[in-house]
This record gives sequence, C-alpha cells and structure tokens, in this order.
Amino acid sequence: MTHYFDITAMNACGITGFDIKGVYAVAGNIEIWTRSGTALGYTTDPTGWTLNTSIPNTATVNGVTVYVPLMSAVGME
Repeated sequence: MTHYFDITAMNACGITGFDIKGVYAVAGNIEIWTRSGTALGYTTDPTGWTLNTSIPNTATVNGVTVYVPLMSAVGME
C-alpha cells in the first residue's frame, strides 16, 4: 500500500516519526521516502526520491497502530 502527500509548513518545524495503522498481509518492511517539492507527477518516477527509513512491519493484524521513527528528521521551513 502506498500513500503520497505534500506538507506545507506554516512555521519552521520538523517531523521525527509517524503513527500509522498497520496493514498485515505478509512479512515486509515499512518504508518512508522523501523528496523536495511535490509528489504530484513523480509517483511512478524514482528520480529525486530518497529512502529515509525502512523498518520491519510489526503489525500482526490489520489496524494496529505502528510507530515509525524516522532515521533522519525531515525539516521544513
């Protein structure tokens, strides 16, 4: 399952992690990819994307909240 979203900061801030509703289908990793600018138009193009975090999916059933700490905080201005 893939989700894309853009964030516009109103003040300088940073993101250090996400709480997500885990989906359990098969064993695998949760990956967080980042890029400067919008995801619009780049969802099928790997150019400009950077893998920030990859951790094992610890959800054992659908809907369990999983905290994903970012390996590198994402700063916004």
